[in-house]
Amino acid sequence: MAEKGLNTKSSEFSEKLVEYINSSDYTVYKLSQITGLGRTAIQHTMSGKLLPAQDFVEKLSLALPITTNQRSELIELYRREKIGSKAYYNRIHVKEMIEQLPNYCIADSAPKNKIIPAPVQCDTVVRGIVNVNNALRNIIINENNEENPLLTTTLPYENKMFFDMLKALDLSDKSIKLKHYIKTYDETDPITMLEEALKLSMNKGIIYKMYVSCEQNRPESYSSAFPFYLLSSRYIVTISADFNAAYISDNKDLHSIFMQHTADIEQKSVPTLDTYDEFQMFDILFGNGQDYSESIEFQPCLSSYININNVMSHMKYFEGRSELIDKFKSRFFHEDGTVMALLNKCYFSLDGLKSFTENGIIVTTIGRMVPTPLTIEERIYLLEKLRDDTEKKVMIDPIRLTIPENMQLFIREDKSIVISFCMSDSPFCCVVHSVELYEIFNDFVDSLEQDKLVVSEAEMVQAVDDCISALKNKLAQN
Repeated sequence: MAEKGLNTKSSEFSEKLVEYINSSDYTVYKLSQITGLGRTAIQHTMSGKLLPAQDFVEKLSLALPITTNQRSELIELYRREKIGSKAYYNRIHVKEMIEQLPNYCIADSAPKNKIIPAPVQCDTVVRGIVNVNNALRNIIINENNEENPLLTTTLPYENKMFFDMLKALDLSDKSIKLKHYIKTYDETDPITMLEEALKLSMNKGIIYKMYVSCEQNRPESYSSAFPFYLLSSRYIVTISADFNAAYISDNKDLHSIFMQHTADIEQKSVPTLDTYDEFQMFDILFGNGQDYSESIEFQPCLSSYININNVMSHMKYFEGRSELIDKFKSRFFHEDGTVMALLNKCYFSLDGLKSFTENGIIVTTIGRMVPTPLTIEERIYLLEKLRDDTEKKVMIDPIRLTIPENMQLFIREDKSIVISFCMSDSPFCCVVHSVELYEIFNDFVDSLEQDKLVVSEAEMVQAVDDCISALKNKLAQN
């Protein structure tokens, strides 16, 4: 009879597996009989010499007398060891970020009464982090009254009070352009930085552009007492490293010097994130349709099957935007009116499939270019095309990953990412230009099936068939 294995090449996964096996009444021989797995393979897995396929670990865990939570913990420890801690946590972080995206749009919770800007005291030093950030707030509100409001800042996200204030300000009567220059270091978490940028850029009153420069090591102390600044159309504010002091000036010569300094910083930085207004948003989606590789979307990419006649029959919303319509037609359709191939693979939500079935609104890729509901016959036709094209369409498991309503996330072949919400009241679109973030998101998309965040092909086809049946019944009743 084989003895229970000893851990000679310890890892959290193998240690936990040994713990569960040793606390059970099973020997390796007995586990091999129950699971059909080889004894040597089980022993090598316990000792840390072998890291098998996930199916192997799942069979082994199902044979052990452990709770569901313990089984999930064991699988997660296995996955973390299999892909490495950094990739594992990146995948978890991206998943959480996607699910939480709607919560980043917090501008609606801001007071809607008109904010009266306080007078700005110039040639003065303000002390105390609260007072400093209140002074910055007054300058931003004053800037909102300028004809072409523009702000530039080098403040890092560590000044949480400032950025929380900026996210919540009601600036929606006139959009302020905000150029943000950030210095990052080797230990900077790119996903956390992206989250902060998205929270800021989803304020309706801010057109946000982020530039990043990277250095290897974070300095122990800043070389300047006032290393950060905020530049508006009129004022220059230099801010201390601890955010506890600021000098405010409206001196034109000093302002000109900082304008040149900003231009120098921009030359040494990489444009990392751009946000776009509604018109630009659709231009981005149309203009880059052929560059998309993969996507995660609320709705299935039904626009892959629509033809130009379908679209033109729903064009009332875009009367007067002939240039945009022509651009759309030339970039999405062949001369015969059939749609060009858009994506290698599209991952979509069951809720999005049901939403389209019920209301006939397409909110994917071509956005609101089809603003009026499709007829029941048109919906049936598109769903039948979807059902027959299972190679490029995969349904997300709604229990393991929630896709926010109307969200689109495109991975582009130029190694950038498009994130958008096609909502009628508050459309949002940004493009992330970062090879590091591209690799993280690309890895996450590639892992969706491996990590079992999707349903089987049979389950997807059944869900589509159920939607088709419901529409056909509705058509028969009418």
